[in-house]
Amino acid sequence: MKAKTNGIELNYEIEGEEGPWVVLSHSLACNLRMWDEQIEMLRDRFRVLAFDTRGHGKSDAPGGPYTLDDLVEDTHGLLSGLGIGKAHWVGLSMGGMIGMLYALKYPQTFESLVLCDTSSRIPTELAPAWADRIKTANEQGMPALVDGRSLAGSPNRL
Repeated sequence: MKAKTNGIELNYEIEGEEGPWVVLSHSLACNLRMWDEQIEMLRDRFRVLAFDTRGHGKSDAPGGPYTLDDLVEDTHGLLSGLGIGKAHWVGLSMGGMIGMLYALKYPQTFESLVLCDTSSRIPTELAPAWADRIKTANEQGMPALVDGRSLAGSPNRL
């Protein structure tokens, strides 16, 4: 499904019909499909929202760069548009960063935060590695990231 938010369309899926909301936010260069196994385990007890962040998957990819605040406001528009007032947040890497800033800007939204392999900031020494991955994705597409070509000489995790 698609939702108009913050001037773009975000792709999202909802699984489960009952229970509290769980929002899943993926890492850089991934999409909502990375959560398929977790969704399978959660959907009987929770309403699960997974979405493609701006520039990822089937969501719009307007010219960048994108700020973390852009990603938070995209997410806020999505949650508000879907009527999600309270939720549990699960974010991996970039998704964790989005969750942290979201919680600071909209502190009444999350019942809990699960922040995996993330940071509250992009360390200066990792900024070039992030830039390289973004450049590779733009120039060579996602397969180049999947097979590891963009990671040569860079840390494996961002």
